[in-house]
Amino acid sequence: GRIFDFEMQVMRRDGRMVWLSLNARAVLDGGGRLVRVEGAARDITDRKLEELEHRHLAWHDSLTGLLNRYGLMKSLEAYCGLGGRFALVFMDLDNFKLVNDNYGHKAGDRLLERVAGRLKQICPRDVELARLGGDEFTALVPLAHSSDRAQEVADLMLSQMSKPLQLSGVPEVTIGGSIGIAIYPDDADDGDNLITRGDMAMYQAKQMGRPR
Repeated sequence: GRIFDFEMQVMRRDGRMVWLSLNARAVLDGGGRLVRVEGAARDITDRKLEELEHRHLAWHDSLTGLLNRYGLMKSLEAYCGLGGRFALVFMDLDNFKLVNDNYGHKAGDRLLERVAGRLKQICPRDVELARLGGDEFTALVPLAHSSDRAQEVADLMLSQMSKPLQLSGVPEVTIGGSIGIAIYPDDADDGDNLITRGDMAMYQAKQMGRPR
């Protein structure tokens, strides 16, 4: 009979989830009806967990835990493939350089961690957050029900950046942010161009007066 090779996740009797690699063969009778399936299973849980850990490290920013640029591009590819409308909200912190230059990179890193934490708290669960590097953050916002969601998320992000922030060894600071929004497929038809358009809109917002 036909031989199948596949992997699957199953729950053991003790409740632990494990990954199995199965090599199975369908045994048929003379009339072509399935009689039984026979084969062998191998526990590959350790290997799968290692693969998942490597993928997480490859896709996520080590400082904030948000998606990194590579992870964002993968998400954009997936969203573009689905064909629905979504927005990329692109935010740049207005006063990050002042903290970084005056109080050092460690203070700058703590600030970025705090910003990421605030964004995680206020953004809806279906919004994917990313840090592209430096002080640039993005939010990938599905627009299945309303285009207004992009503006709503942008307003939430700006409101959080307008709140004073206290860091150890640093006087209380208000960071502020400038935001640009690009919508798929209205403004761009792929991930690269969407990031470019969002970046351009953000810099235009900076030039028109911060924060906006």
